[in-house]
Amino acid sequence: MFTLGPPHDMKHRFLVSSLILVFSSAFSTSTLGQIISIQTRYVPSENIPEFIENETTYWSEVARKAILERKMVKWELWEVVTGMNIDEGANFLFINEYRNLEDVDSTSEIWDHTAVFPDMDRLDVETQNLSTLVDQVFLFAQVSLIKSRPNFMRVNFARSSNLGRYLELENTIWRDFVEERMDAGQTNVVSWDLMRVMSPSGVNRSYDAITIDGFETLSDALQTDWGDNPDYPDLDQFREVHEKSYVRIYRLTKRVAY
Repeated sequence: MFTLGPPHDMKHRFLVSSLILVFSSAFSTSTLGQIISIQTRYVPSENIPEFIENETTYWSEVARKAILERKMVKWELWEVVTGMNIDEGANFLFINEYRNLEDVDSTSEIWDHTAVFPDMDRLDVETQNLSTLVDQVFLFAQVSLIKSRPNFMRVNFARSSNLGRYLELENTIWRDFVEERMDAGQTNVVSWDLMRVMSPSGVNRSYDAITIDGFETLSDALQTDWGDNPDYPDLDQFREVHEKSYVRIYRLTKRVAY
């Protein structure tokens, strides 16, 4: 769950991205400016079963209520599959999606579990005591292409020397390539998202943009297939303005979406 109000339970989560989409050919595409909040948490192995149980049983239903009331668009919980120091680093990721910046102001009222479970004590449902907050980041959605909702996602955390130029290249050259491959059914990528970091800001942040490749299976996420004889775009321009800080693969645990 997540709140910007008192830290009674900062859990809810965010990273990634299907928007209210307009159907186009075989898949949906959007360039609307949704706000995505990503939160990563470390959950010790002995707490993982209870953490998942509370999140999927209680907090996903709290999120569902907010989504039905149009206070949110999406809530997702993902578990890391690949990465360094998984036993010690952030191993769960939340994605919360909002239609616009103003909707973020409603988060303090969203995460009142008693509106859905009036007879449950907060200590019986919370997960803050089972985990440690690692990062909380707000992003601005640039593009979202969706053929189907993914079960696995490969998140590319990118740092750029020229953010505006990097986003332009992703939004034109690479986006056109991905869209053409998806539309032709010549790739195992089922979704693609581009986002820029709104907050935190400053030169010391480890990444300032994210791209997310969505897949149906882990094997697909481990090896992207672009089909027969793909006409790859010239990537030299990308290399001039950005590098990937790190890449991780996540498995979907629970999704509630509008």
